[in-house]
Amino acid sequence: MLEIAICESDISQVEELEQLIVKSLFDEELNIDIYDNGEEMIKAFSDDGFRYDMIFLDTDLKKVCGFDVAAAIRKKDISSELIFISEDRLKVFDAFKYNAFDFLVKPIDYDGLFDALERFKLYHDDGSEEYFTFRISSTENKVKLKSILYFCSFGRKVIIVTPKQKFEFYSKLDDIEKTVDSTRFIRVHQSYYVNSRYIKFLTKNDIVLENDEYIPISRQRQKSIREEYIKLLSDT
Repeated sequence: MLEIAICESDISQVEELEQLIVKSLFDEELNIDIYDNGEEMIKAFSDDGFRYDMIFLDTDLKKVCGFDVAAAIRKKDISSELIFISEDRLKVFDAFKYNAFDFLVKPIDYDGLFDALERFKLYHDDGSEEYFTFRISSTENKVKLKSILYFCSFGRKVIIVTPKQKFEFYSKLDDIEKTVDSTRFIRVHQSYYVNSRYIKFLTKNDIVLENDEYIPISRQRQKSIREEYIKLLSDT
């Protein structure tokens, strides 16, 4: 079942969006929760472990705006897909700060929404899930690629870091870079290979992830990393 939330204060917009979602995902089992203000949405994330697969957020909520809600959500959950909806198309640039899955301009176009939901299904299709496989001692392990925040190396070992776990095994980061999709991961440093979907923003010397962790960018890579990140944003 897909768990979906809509946070929108305009009831007519909520009804229209809900109908479009049901129409687009007619072949899926859905649960859609409605929040008419940002405070309720934030409160819903106060319980540990609570999450949605997809959240539609109005940027122009009263009292607490959609971006403030997104910031609160990201402190608890970096894996839910956020789709912002707004009357102001220029706010798309602010949406990038919260690792938005998509940005829809009001009035919502059915084709645009359908395209976003199709991409969501394609990306989250368990039948085509990609895994990274590795060995610890004599045991073979695997972890979903999309759940990996980054790989980091020290000495002869590599550490896989996910939002909930860390795995340490013998390998070289150069070898991992050759086998893991370079369109999703960026080599920001000799010791770090970062999943681009979890990048929140760049500073001069660091990449900041959605969990507010800072990853150093090597000096010789700073220009190329910025160019690569800009390209990733333009392809989103």
